[in-house]
Amino acid sequence: MMENQEELVDKKIYKQASKRVAFKFHFAIYILAIALLWLIFAFIFKEVVQFRNACIFVTLSWTPIIIFHYVMVYKFNHSLLDKEIKKLQREMKEKEAELERLKIMKNKQEN
Repeated sequence: MMENQEELVDKKIYKQASKRVAFKFHFAIYILAIALLWLIFAFIFKEVVQFRNACIFVTLSWTPIIIFHYVMVYKFNHSLLDKEIKKLQREMKEKEAELERLKIMKNKQEN
């Protein structure tokens, strides 16, 4: 039983770590792409209003996505995962207690 809980914690930690690494890659790509886009605008297409509008659109569209990704990985997801694990552990304990109670009742009936 204890090994299963340790494996569950290890899997949980691995899954959380992999989500954080994925977010960090996403954030790095976001920073590089937005910076490159605005640098291209500043040095090449400074007079082109459509390119400026495209830069604004991309920045304003992608920023909420990156914020949402951050919240899901670092804030919201962790608490939901913890609650679900605690709920499942509680359910397992309740089932084990019920099974033990049934075994005791069966032993009493046999005697």
